[in-house]
Amino acid sequence: MKQHHHKMIRIPFIAISTRRFSAILKAVWISLIAAVAVLSAINPVQALIFEDGFESGDLSAWSGSSTEPGDTIAASTEQVKSGTYAAKADVDTDAAANQAIVWTDFTGQTTVYARIYIYVPSSFSTSDYVAVMQFFNGWSNILATSIDDDMTLYMWNTVASEGYGVGVGSTLSKDEWHCLEMMAVISPTVGEARLWLDGNLEIEATGKNLGSNTIDKFAAGYYWAFPYNESNTLYIDDAVVDTSSIGPLGAAAPCDEWWDDTYLKRKNITITAGTAQIPSGYSVSATFDHADM
Repeated sequence: MKQHHHKMIRIPFIAISTRRFSAILKAVWISLIAAVAVLSAINPVQALIFEDGFESGDLSAWSGSSTEPGDTIAASTEQVKSGTYAAKADVDTDAAANQAIVWTDFTGQTTVYARIYIYVPSSFSTSDYVAVMQFFNGWSNILATSIDDDMTLYMWNTVASEGYGVGVGSTLSKDEWHCLEMMAVISPTVGEARLWLDGNLEIEATGKNLGSNTIDKFAAGYYWAFPYNESNTLYIDDAVVDTSSIGPLGAAAPCDEWWDDTYLKRKNITITAGTAQIPSGYSVSATFDHADM
């Protein structure tokens, strides 16, 4: 669970040997390298909302956590996707309720993507469902991602009281980490909901009623389950919330995309006749270590 900082993408060490060239050629080479670097390094502006890999050893990066009596959520070293820590959610057999979540608050958005890595051990089971990701307005549910009783995934739209992908998704295998990414577009008439499992689109629902209230909260962990009296454990790691797509950790990027593996995002950039088409809302920056002449 590495901490990823995206204020500046640093261009790696650049060494240029130009001893056989004139001073003019040296200047040309440096100008060309600088131009390529500037076109290559794109830095998202106000796209990333939140990210945490629990490497603080606690839950302090989140706005808060919530548990029911007998349930716990805390940083743990038992199972991790990356780094040293993940979050372990444990719920007991108390029949009143089960919950062990972390959440983050942010300025309301009409399009939100959220990604977590999730690990469910072999002991995990449910006779109905367990919600593990949830979008809210305030504490009003909007859209959830849940594990069904057959270990497939589905989404539940609380606004319209309808499910997407029920019984048709891929099975979430146990004892290994999986990447879950959900997204929602808020609209009472042309709302959208999508879910990716390990980078593959599993569920896509368009033209839906997701209401008019923006998304301003995301929760992850053991959010809600039915029945309430089933003891379970799961782990989450490497959480990201963004206004654009995120993708799995370490995903290979095509040659027309910039990928910095110390940051979790990928964005297309098109270079035509020496000019770059920079996506709207993005800035360009570059730094150099030095150049050997």
